[in-house]
Order: sequence, then C-alpha cells, then structure tokens
Amino acid sequence: MSIIFNDVSFKYESYVTLQNISTTIPENKTTVIIGKTGSGKSTFINLVDGLLLPDSGNIVVDDSEVTRKTKEKALANIRRKIGFVFQQPHKQLFANSVLEDVSFALKNFSMDLSLAKKTLDRIDFPNDLRENSVFDLSLGQQRMVAVAGVMAYQPKYLIFDEPTSGLDQENKEIVFKQITTAPQTKIIVTHDLDTFLPIADNILVFNQGQIYKQGTYDQIYGQHDELISRPTFQRVADVLGLGVVHSVEELGGRIK
Repeated sequence: MSIIFNDVSFKYESYVTLQNISTTIPENKTTVIIGKTGSGKSTFINLVDGLLLPDSGNIVVDDSEVTRKTKEKALANIRRKIGFVFQQPHKQLFANSVLEDVSFALKNFSMDLSLAKKTLDRIDFPNDLRENSVFDLSLGQQRMVAVAGVMAYQPKYLIFDEPTSGLDQENKEIVFKQITTAPQTKIIVTHDLDTFLPIADNILVFNQGQIYKQGTYDQIYGQHDELISRPTFQRVADVLGLGVVHSVEELGGRIK
C-alpha cells in the first residue's frame, strides 16, 4: 500500500496553497520534498497526517480515504500509522523527562512501555540525560527525543519537516543516522539538499502550490532547470562538466 493524492487542492481563507495535486508516495522508499519557502511543502505533509483536510479531491492512506468530510475518529486511525517530526521540536515535547516524553504515544496506544528505553538505546541517547527535562536539552538533543518519540510506537510512515535545520555538524550526523536507519517509508521536507538528496528514491519539487516535477535524482537533475535548486556537489559537477553526480563522495571519485 502507499499514500495517494487524487486531484487535491487546499486554501487558507482565500489563498490557494495547493492546487490539483495528484501523486503517489511509494511504500518502503524515501521521498524528499524540495522547493522554495511558501511553495506548498508544509501544507502537503500536514494533509498527509490529517492535520489539514483537503478542500477538494481525496487522499488515500493504505485503505483509508480522507476528504474534507472525514471525521476525527477516522483521522485518529490514520495518524496511528504516521509519525510526524516537526521542524521545531519544542512544539511536540512537553513531558517532565525524556523517558516520559518518548513513552507518551506508547501509553496512548496501550503498547509496551519498555519500547521507550529500547528506542533511546538504539539511538545512543545518553543515559544520564533520560530523566532530565526535555527543555533543558540542546536543540540537537531535543530533535533526537522527538524522533525517538515517533519511532518508539513503530508507525508505518515517518514524516520529517526540516530535520537538520539549525543543527551543528555533529548533531546533524546523529539525526541523519536516525533517519536513514529507520526501516519505514519516509517523507522528508528539506532545504538541506546536500544531506538528503543522496538518499532520495523519489523527489517532489514544489513550486507555487503545485508539483513542478517528480522523479529520481537523475530525472530531476539530468537537465539544468533554473527553477530547481541544485545541491552544492551537483553545481561543482556542472562547472567541471562531469554530468550528473549523486553525492560528495561520487564527486570526489570523479575528480580523481
């Protein structure tokens, strides 16, 4: 199964933010969503999670359909399948301790609470910080806790909104490892092209509320397009006339 958008449109008051979106998010793949600020990326993922409802068209998550008339009970069943990590971790962290925060969804879904500790162990979160308030942590540590909180209850789909924004290189690498080692279907909204495009199976390029282009890295970057931002390693490859390059490592090998 997968996530399917069928001719979906959405507007805030009189401002149309998404227009006639039809696309499929492939299962067990990593979809990276890029585009300028205000192009519709965040609205798209909020629709996936049922935080917003489409004004027209429908969204199918596995065998569940979402329309503008879908009731909260049906949306709750869909959200059980989806883990959403917000750009600002403080928006989803609230408990008195790290362990309590990671356990929250497990309690709601009547799941084994030992999964919280196991998840924190898996991401190597420091033992001496697990009883600390989440608000005493660094931004990088807060984001680790937010990721752990959604991974603990083992949703089928994971959504990440700008997961490396504001992080130093060390914390960026830690969060990146968390994301890449997760077995779920992943949707990543990002401006960090150098980090996430190399792991993308599927790329959606948003522009002015529409999907301007969709495909693999080669399909998106095989030809130059001024409307599509290019990762640094690809821009260097363009200057050197090396064609399509998929990562910094590949660029280095090609230069040698």
